[in-house]
Amino acid sequence: MARLVAHEFKGSKVQNVGYLGNEKGDSLRSPKDIYPTFKRTENGTDIYVLGYETGATWQSEIKFSVLEKFWVAVMRKKLVVEVDGEKIDVKSLPRLMQEFSLKNDFKAHHYYKAAVSDESTKFEETLKHLGKVSLSLIDGLPELPKKIAMVRSTGMVIYEKSFRSIVPYAGFFFCNDAEGNKKLSSMEPPKHDEWDKDHPEPGSNRKTLVELNDWLREKIKAFKPIDNSTTITIPDLYKLLPDDSDTEFSNSAVNTGDKTENPDLTPKAEIPFVQVKVKEEKPKGKKGEHHDPTRISFESRIFLAEAETNTYRVVLKPAKTATETVRIAAVGDDAQPFPVRILKAWGNDSHKIEIDEKGAIQNLSLNAEQDKYIYIQIDSSDKLSLEAAASYDND
Repeated sequence: MARLVAHEFKGSKVQNVGYLGNEKGDSLRSPKDIYPTFKRTENGTDIYVLGYETGATWQSEIKFSVLEKFWVAVMRKKLVVEVDGEKIDVKSLPRLMQEFSLKNDFKAHHYYKAAVSDESTKFEETLKHLGKVSLSLIDGLPELPKKIAMVRSTGMVIYEKSFRSIVPYAGFFFCNDAEGNKKLSSMEPPKHDEWDKDHPEPGSNRKTLVELNDWLREKIKAFKPIDNSTTITIPDLYKLLPDDSDTEFSNSAVNTGDKTENPDLTPKAEIPFVQVKVKEEKPKGKKGEHHDPTRISFESRIFLAEAETNTYRVVLKPAKTATETVRIAAVGDDAQPFPVRILKAWGNDSHKIEIDEKGAIQNLSLNAEQDKYIYIQIDSSDKLSLEAAASYDND
């Protein structure tokens, strides 16, 4: 996108208005008035992008964009692009995908492999609202983005949809149903960068998007169940697991209500406050003494503060004043918690907070009359939905 602004030109300040015709904006009526750069020698149409700054790498940038957003159209022989004499077509596509796979931030080759590889797992379904759709999934590489390229019959990648999974994967979703494509087209805003349940009218396509996301989520689980221990081995996992079997992790960090009202389970930068309750161990007393177990609780909210350093901000709202050990867990797509190792923790004043050998926060002072704000750095570059749980220091 180019934004034209007022600027200096030949010693004078000029406005952000220009004309492709004459100085008053009228159309040119005589070929001799056409500027040489814009003259054609054969029949056809030229398209010019105003404000595009060409540099030494402009050819590579254009090819990057074509491969990233339109590789499906190229693969299906619906589009051929020529960039400075080099053709991007179905024949050159595999070579170019391999070439650009070495560039940072380029992920299209993963989705392309999911679409064309004999090793990918294929799913087909006829959905109520979209008709016939298909999904292809691959796994096996740690760098896979855990996303699905969402495409309809135009061959343009509309957006990349993420579903949480411990197992890395890449997917290719395609809708080639005539009526389904009309519906998906109607759900796209002018930028064509998402399928919006509230487009063209609020809530008009909520059921369509819920059905689609539920089906995709179901197939990802069927593709690689989250508890398939033969897929991933995590060294020293036992060191990260709590010893106390009474610890209960709240699932409400991801299950915030009716699933149909929240079809997108993509990891969010922020999750709502969740109530966490932990059974107290019965205090040890003299023989004959009886103590009824009580319950302690706090609310927590955790959101991503800095992606580059895997830093999260934790807000705790304690129900009572106490000193606690706090464990952090991530929540998978099946709403089951799995341990997260904390590398370091500190308060708002940058004061370092103690971490034990299991990666839990030790001796955290909580005040019932004041929220507690801390920062944690975790041993994972994935964007995770996190929740907190409290336990005794001697757990």
